[in-house]
Amino acid sequence: MVKVRLWGTPEAVKRFADYLETSPRIHINQRSEPCSDRGKSVYQRIYLEIELSESAAEIIKRLKGKK
Repeated sequence: MVKVRLWGTPEAVKRFADYLETSPRIHINQRSEPCSDRGKSVYQRIYLEIELSESAAEIIKRLKGKK
């Protein structure tokens, strides 16, 4: 499992998090609600807990075996 923080404009962060959720190579275990930065910042954060899907993990194992 890997923890990832997306940081940027609200639209960009949401778009990228939505894109990652559709990726067949990773599985998102947890996705936080958007968190606004402190002060007058226009940026937001979304935290994700992700891992490789089983199919992606198998591909990596095969590739490592060919080296």
